[in-house]
Amino acid sequence: MVIKNPTYPLAEIKADVANPTTRLISRTARKDSVCLGMNENDIVSVVQDLSSSNFIKTMIGKDDPRIMHDVYKYSWRGIRLYLKFIRNHGATNIMVVSCKEDTSHV
Repeated sequence: MVIKNPTYPLAEIKADVANPTTRLISRTARKDSVCLGMNENDIVSVVQDLSSSNFIKTMIGKDDPRIMHDVYKYSWRGIRLYLKFIRNHGATNIMVVSCKEDTSHV
């Protein structure tokens, strides 16, 4: 099921990612972003530059249908990125769980 409105306020995503003490980036997102030539500062910069027009959809989690996944797309240095954000149950901070090349247009 796809939902057209974000679950997490973009301002909250930006605040959590901007702050080193609240920043959560999954291993997969780190690994995939490094393959694109990105470092953690680049991820932070991309997230800070997101706008509501970059929002694509909210998806229900496959492994846990209680966890919503907000999806954004963004162009960084000529690379189309696919970014996904979640908040696990009981967690207060939002996590970047995906930061990879968007191949849906290929």
